[in-house]
Amino acid sequence: MQDGGLRLPDGMRYRMLVVDWEEDVAEPAVLEKLVALAKSGATIVLGRRRPDRAPGLSGYPACDRRVRQLIEELGTLAITGKSVEDVLLASGVRPDFEGPWNYIHRRTPQTDIYFVAGSGTARCIFRVHGKQPELWDAVSGRIVSAPEWRWTDDRRTVVSLSLPENGSMFVVFRKPGEPSAAAAPSAAAAPSARPALQPVVLAGPWQVSFQPGRGVPESLVFERLVPWNEHPDDGVKHFCGTATYRKTFELSPQQAACTLRIELGEVKCLAEVRLNGKPLGIVWTAPWCVDATGVARPGSNELLISVTNTWVNRLIGDAALPEDKRITRTNIALRAGKREPTFRAFQGFASEDPLMPSGLLGPVQLEFFDTAPSR
Repeated sequence: MQDGGLRLPDGMRYRMLVVDWEEDVAEPAVLEKLVALAKSGATIVLGRRRPDRAPGLSGYPACDRRVRQLIEELGTLAITGKSVEDVLLASGVRPDFEGPWNYIHRRTPQTDIYFVAGSGTARCIFRVHGKQPELWDAVSGRIVSAPEWRWTDDRRTVVSLSLPENGSMFVVFRKPGEPSAAAAPSAAAAPSARPALQPVVLAGPWQVSFQPGRGVPESLVFERLVPWNEHPDDGVKHFCGTATYRKTFELSPQQAACTLRIELGEVKCLAEVRLNGKPLGIVWTAPWCVDATGVARPGSNELLISVTNTWVNRLIGDAALPEDKRITRTNIALRAGKREPTFRAFQGFASEDPLMPSGLLGPVQLEFFDTAPSR
């Protein structure tokens, strides 16, 4: 026990202990330990709910009286009537992160590492001071200094961030630095490299090969890119797994010499891209694009895009089939008709549930630049 905090045998330290019961029951032994901690100087914050009985019948009714007695005693020793946020602010502890997104914070002796996930543009506040923020893109591996950031009067750091749909990034504080007097434009507003040539749209037909054993023909020709769930073939409509789109295209020597980016348009849900047999990476969120610079060649090129979706559509399709005809094997209940709401415990999908968009939605196009484009 030190300064009202708790220190565990493994060295972990906590400034306070928050106790907020979800039910009206509590073990007397637990309450006795909480009272002992509070008497020893630990800072304990009590939530609004107050247990008034013990679980089970052991020692009944004396055990219930003991719970009420201990709760009353603990109420005189702990902090009550305040939220955790208010208690922390009164103790001089500001929020670790303020922003509209989910986050995780990890710390090493020299570095603070935040992982943020969400969509849109926002100014986020991090409880770090004296270091410059870096933006680490887990998709591309690119690391850049945050272009727009400043310190607050309470010794935290404000960083302007922009995330694509279902986006994420690491915000890393590891190097000393000071914000510039004039903030630079945000990363989202940074100018992109100018296209060198007109983009090329890769229209149909596409040769599409499906993962075998999933109730769909091994190979089909898509005259145009359509979502699997809208395809007239019932097997494609309910297909779940990986399908590979194959397309050959021609490039001139001038086009092949440019910086080349392949835009996929939109994918549901994940895509791995290969050009002329070389892997270009896996994308699972916007921007749906890969860099193909140095891989493309004059003349004929072969593009492979392998798209994977979730199991939902196959489960919906299987719900309309007899058990011995189903493609999937699952321990959740599938129903032939939607007579009650789905997504209940131990119940899966009904045959009438809406299918999820799946596949390569496009449009797929080639973009040519004199220099590397910003992402």
